[in-house]
Amino acid sequence: TVRNENGSHPDNPKTQNDEGIGRRIQEDKVEPSEIFSFMSHDGKEYSINVLDDVLYLTDLDLVKHLPALDGDLKDKFKLPGCLPGGRHCMMNGVNMNGRPFMGPNFYVTPPASFTHFHQDGHGTVDSGHICLSGSNEVVMLRRMPEQHKKRALYILNGGDKRKGKNRSTYDGLYGFPHGDGLGEKPLWPSHDAIQECREMNYYPSVFILKPGQLVHINKGRLHAFRKLSPTALPDSDCHAAL
Repeated sequence: TVRNENGSHPDNPKTQNDEGIGRRIQEDKVEPSEIFSFMSHDGKEYSINVLDDVLYLTDLDLVKHLPALDGDLKDKFKLPGCLPGGRHCMMNGVNMNGRPFMGPNFYVTPPASFTHFHQDGHGTVDSGHICLSGSNEVVMLRRMPEQHKKRALYILNGGDKRKGKNRSTYDGLYGFPHGDGLGEKPLWPSHDAIQECREMNYYPSVFILKPGQLVHINKGRLHAFRKLSPTALPDSDCHAAL
């Protein structure tokens, strides 16, 4: 409200001065009301400024941490045979303790954040993604040999446009897309990158997953998610017209 009254965008301040409007900052000190402290899974205490930083909650094990939500999902999901251990799962003859954990997982992520291109289970498993709130911008390619996947990642992460800059050190084929230390954040694909992938017959799918919708991703298909933001996208962005 204070930013609107001052003619500044409430969520996307343009200048450092706009950033300070409506905040209780005096002599470079932040009011305690802006600080959130918490204990991590490994027993370490962290503090973040809730206006400058956001939490990205990923890979939360529903079975272990939210059993009521896990039970509700299994009771009401329209395709129960596709769930881990279901009749369409190749490991349905193995009990839960005998097979690797395959979900379901829960994610709470802020607008404009995104997951690096990756293939689930290093290309060995299918996956399903349900959007509960907000919207997800998605780019997904067809299944193809590894040499074409490497070429596609080069194109989608900026290609020659990143010459002279630090390229992402993340391995999109066998890395962990939510891990730490992944290097510089890669570019989100442009219209030109998507068009080049089409010309290479990589069949890129560019779409928005909305609340209540589910997308099934076959094993070995490279894909990336970005959380829809109210901020306008540049015209070159592959999702700008959607």
